[in-house]
Amino acid sequence: MNEKSPITIRQLARIGMILFGVGWQTHMAKAVHASPRTVRRWAVGEFPVPYRVELELRNLLEKKRGAIAEILLSFD
Repeated sequence: MNEKSPITIRQLARIGMILFGVGWQTHMAKAVHASPRTVRRWAVGEFPVPYRVELELRNLLEKKRGAIAEILLSFD
């Protein structure tokens, strides 16, 4: 697939902080099987985020959302 990711550098940084916290670039690299250098290049807009990585990040966000929803329901 040769599609460009619609993820902006600002969105990538927010996703990184939400999913991985401080040091997100290194942790994201491990999670999506990319080098930290490549993630840094995405983060500054030097290279677009590949579509497959966008899908992986969306999946990780969905899992996190599910975990948060579970915890919130346990408060009721």
